[in-house]
Order: sequence, then C-alpha cells, then structure tokens
Amino acid sequence: MDTPQVAPSEVPLQRPTRHVSLSIDPPLLSRFLPPAVKASTISLLDFDADSVSDDTLRLDVNVTFKSITIRRRSRIPYADAYIGTRGAEITVTFEQNPTINEHTPGRVFEVNHEHTTTVKRASSFSFKPKVSVKKPNAFEFDIEPGGHSQDTGRETAYKTSFKCGERSLDVVNDGDLITWRLDLPNHNVIRDFAYGNLHLYLECSWKYLANGALPPKQGAITLHPTDVTFFDKDRKPAVGLNLLFLKYFYWVSDRKISHPDGISVRFEAEIETINTSAE
Repeated sequence: MDTPQVAPSEVPLQRPTRHVSLSIDPPLLSRFLPPAVKASTISLLDFDADSVSDDTLRLDVNVTFKSITIRRRSRIPYADAYIGTRGAEITVTFEQNPTINEHTPGRVFEVNHEHTTTVKRASSFSFKPKVSVKKPNAFEFDIEPGGHSQDTGRETAYKTSFKCGERSLDVVNDGDLITWRLDLPNHNVIRDFAYGNLHLYLECSWKYLANGALPPKQGAITLHPTDVTFFDKDRKPAVGLNLLFLKYFYWVSDRKISHPDGISVRFEAEIETINTSAE
C-alpha cells in the first residue's frame, strides 16, 4: 500500500517564539512583597523582561513613590504629617559587558505630569518556579510557578505620573551601567516629596562568544531613595521644633519604614526559543 503524501500546504508550519525566564535574588519586587511591607515602603521597585532575539534583552522598570503618614495622637485639631523622598537614583548594572542600545532619555516632568506607554510583548515571560527566602527576624517570600507570567503579544500599560511639583530626570550611560536620577530642578522652590510612578526602559544586547554561545544575561537593579525626610501637613520639609515633634511621634508610633536605604536585586534572564505550529 502506498503511503499517503501530505501536501506541502498541509504540513504544519513551525513558528519560533521566545520565552524569558527570570530569576531574582532576593525577591524584593513590589509584586512579591507582603501588603504590610508595601504599605511601609516609600519607594517600590518592579520590572518585566522581554526579548526580540536570543542576544537581546529589554527591561521595563516601574518605580512607585509614596509617603508614610504619621498620625499625631494629640488633642483636636491635629493634622497628619508624612515621611517621603524628594527623588531617587535607579541604577542597572550588567555583567559580561553588553551594549545598551536604547534607554529612557533624560527629561523634565511638569507639574501634575501624566503619560502612559503601551508595550506589546515580543516574547512570553515568567519568573522561575518557587523561590523561598527566609532570614532571622524577617518574612518569607514564596514565588509560585506561573503566578506572574505574561503571554506573547500581550500589551502592558506603564504609567509615569507625578501629582506634585516639577521633577527632572537625568541619565548617565556608562556602557554596562546606566543610572537615572530623579530630582527637583535647581530652580524649584517647592520642596515637596515625590508621589507617583516612574516608568524606565532599556534594551541591551550581548555578543556571541568564540564557541558560538551567548554569555549569561545577568545584572542588578538598585533603587535608592534620595533626601528622605519628614514633611508637615502642607508637604513642606519640617524644621525646628516641628521636626523634633515629628521624629518623636514617629519613634512612639507603630509605623516604621521598610527598606529605608532602598532596594537592590540581582537577576538572571534565560531566553528559550520554542517552535510552535502556526495556525
């Protein structure tokens, strides 16, 4: 019996897709923090990874700025005060000397600035299966497999918005290291704290090694809040006796700042090419 031949048009086409698997240490991204820790942190860090080719990696970094309210339990009338930061420094470092092809440029954000960037994924993405970190006098993190995944083609909206005074964003690209600094412009006389979201992105690529392989895509992201201080009910920096009173109320309160020096995480991205049948 003759074996039936499959017409070329009936042979399933293989469409290559990519999957980015990301591991982080320690898992201090905003999406993994317990609610109580998120509520007591004045600057939060999160990021996603994407890839358009085996040698290229894109990172979308999201920084959230907020304040911690100090409620003064005294006779009425009274007003809340705040702990906040005027700005931040965000640094991304890489190993194996990649080339940074694109990144968020420096700019000035006007008062009450708001802008949304929509990014369509070129690859699927997930964090590596369960990572647990347990330290003395600390909470335990658990990352469940598939709990934070995104599919190819999914659109994600990243927002940059500041419901406060003007801010400037400066950037320094030093090859395998890039630093953004968010601060108040020198001419700004309103010294309020940052409150809102900041979206940053970068795309980098690695050169193939002599053996034809790619080096590990490893690096670190550090978020360091700058000029953390106490603010009065009018969002102005507290001074004199008012500052002493606020420090006292903070000392006797049950609310303490988590990660006052910022957050730093190491990461490694693994890019896998998967052949799927095109419909």
